[in-house]
Parts: sequence; C-alpha cells; structure tokens
Amino acid sequence: MTQTWRDLWFMLVLTTICTILLVVVEGIYQTRMATDPSLMRRALQLVGLPLGEDVRSTFEQTFTTVARKEYPGSFFIGKQNPAMIIRQEEGAGLWGKIILLVAYDLRRGAILGIDVLEHSETPGLGARIEEEKFRAQFRGLIARHGVRAAKIKFKEGEFDGVTGATLTSKAVEEIINAAIRKIKTVAGPGGTP
Repeated sequence: MTQTWRDLWFMLVLTTICTILLVVVEGIYQTRMATDPSLMRRALQLVGLPLGEDVRSTFEQTFTTVARKEYPGSFFIGKQNPAMIIRQEEGAGLWGKIILLVAYDLRRGAILGIDVLEHSETPGLGARIEEEKFRAQFRGLIARHGVRAAKIKFKEGEFDGVTGATLTSKAVEEIINAAIRKIKTVAGPGGTP
C-alpha cells in the first residue's frame, strides 16, 4: 500500500511540473509569435497595407499589440483605426490544428480577411482553405453574428465551404467565430478597445 501511495504522489508531482513547464513554454511561444516578422508581414498584407522597407517598423506604426490573460496569444489593434483588430486563432481540423489570422472591423461588423498560417489538412481537399478563391470570399463578409459554412449563400455571414471537406470547413467556421467572439469581448460594449 505504501508503494502505491508513493507512486501516486510521484505521478502527481511529475504531472504538476509538466503542466507548469507547458504553461511557461506556451507563454514564451505566444510572446515570440507576436514579434515574428513573418506574422507581421502577413498581418499587414491581410488588411491590404503596403509593406515598407522595415516590416517591423511599419507594423509597429500601424498596430498596437495587446495581450489578455483570459485569451492566450495577442490582438493586433489598429492605431489609426482601433475598430480594426487582427487575431491569431487556432482550432482542431480533421488531421491536426488549423491556425488562422482573422482581421475584423468592429464598426462594420465585417471580416477584412483571413490568412491560413498552418494546417495539416488533406491535399486537394481540406488544404484548399489556403487557396485565394476560398480566402477571398471572406473579404468584406458581414459577420456581426459570426460565420457559417453553407452550400448556397443566402444569409449574412455565410460562406461556401470546401466541397468534400465538410469537417475542415466546419473547423474554419468555428475558428473564425472564436476569433470574432474574442475580438468583441476585448473591444467591450463600446465597440473599440
């Protein structure tokens, strides 16, 4: 019986140490992602801003980076237009996680654009979320109440899912809705952070 308790305590301590280590590593990773020049370039391109000689300088002149305890990762808030917020959001796809960059305009309730940062979806099917044709349908899409994958677009916030990749389309829907929900929460009731 004593050996069993000792083993349980050992597992409890080991699990606690591993959990703490993972939290610290995730915090470091999220901080580095917010200062990644590649992410900065993609964020600027996502909202149609020209890239200058120094991407970091252009990004820092355009956006304020804000972190919130309740949401891992960062929010990039427009300095001249605080209603423009970009959020990196991830969720489960069919074969692994999908990471999207979602730009949203709080005033208009519209998506400014999305970019696919990472995915493990099936080539030729779910991987089509990277294609310009798929991403282009989100530019200017009114999404005051979120988005929904649909076969035929009739209502506000609906987009054409990828044929043959229903689960991937549903994952993109959930990721974008999570990003919009977090952006609205950070902005508060006034509509700007």
